[in-house]
Amino acid sequence: MKNKELTFSEAQLKLEEIVSKIESNEIDLEALSIKLKEAKELVKFCEEKLRTIEENTK
Repeated sequence: MKNKELTFSEAQLKLEEIVSKIESNEIDLEALSIKLKEAKELVKFCEEKLRTIEENTK
């Protein structure tokens, strides 16, 4: 995943898609670990974006 090319909104959408697939049991156990890793990276990316915005507004 290339987070540098990703916008906050795109990352948020990808997270929502992952959650939706998990909640609807569309992901098998093997793919689940991959999706959880991807979700962790997306959350980190979003946190960094929000932190940068917060720092720039001080």
